[in-house]
Amino acid sequence: RENLEFYEPSGANSGHHLSKLKLEIIEAWRVDGLSQFLAAIGAPLKSLTLKVRLLQLDVNSILQSCPSLVELSLSTDMVDIQLSLEQSNEIRQSLAEFSLDLNDIGSLSRSLSEDSNLLSKCVRRLRVRPANCWLVRPVDLSTCEAELIALLDMLAKNQTLLYFEVTVPDELKRYNGSFIQFNLQTYHTRNLSLESKVALISAVSRPMAAGSAVQEELPVQELNQDMLCQIFAYAKLPILRQVFFRSQHIFLG
Repeated sequence: RENLEFYEPSGANSGHHLSKLKLEIIEAWRVDGLSQFLAAIGAPLKSLTLKVRLLQLDVNSILQSCPSLVELSLSTDMVDIQLSLEQSNEIRQSLAEFSLDLNDIGSLSRSLSEDSNLLSKCVRRLRVRPANCWLVRPVDLSTCEAELIALLDMLAKNQTLLYFEVTVPDELKRYNGSFIQFNLQTYHTRNLSLESKVALISAVSRPMAAGSAVQEELPVQELNQDMLCQIFAYAKLPILRQVFFRSQHIFLG
């Protein structure tokens, strides 16, 4: 047509941005352009839920494409994971140092066991399904058992996971008691730093006898705002972790 009239885009809706996105991709071949898609629309996102058969992106690249994320939920055939990113500035500044491999339960367990891995401390909910291994690889019960042992080690070391669920082949349901022992265990979501402890103790004045001479006080650690926040956060009631164990039949061939 030759009579089209073009108008400049209106700025009335310029303040509206996509802040929440749920995306499910069933066919594996359709994820090829996912990284480019997230790079194009990810900047304003606050919440992202992504469900795929096999995750071909690492968590780091997702966070780089979506720098404003507060919550990230990822789901594959074998793993569901939820990360809380409200206080992740330090992580975003050094993403190359941390990783989470959702395609390898053993590797993921080891990452979640490392106290130095700041990205793992953002994980709040985790659901793993070794019983679904037949969807992505040949069934090998010894590999599944090794994954369960790695997960048990993770539960013993991780102090930030709030919810954990594992679904195993019926042949490995004897591990039920080993996992359930971690159910409803209490723990604090953060450790109080030595500097904060010293500052808190120093801020409490010692009683002095009446008429005693005022002694010169030694310099003490400054009780600044950051330390106060840490102290009050530590004073919160401890968290109860929920752990669930399920088993199901799988065809071994």
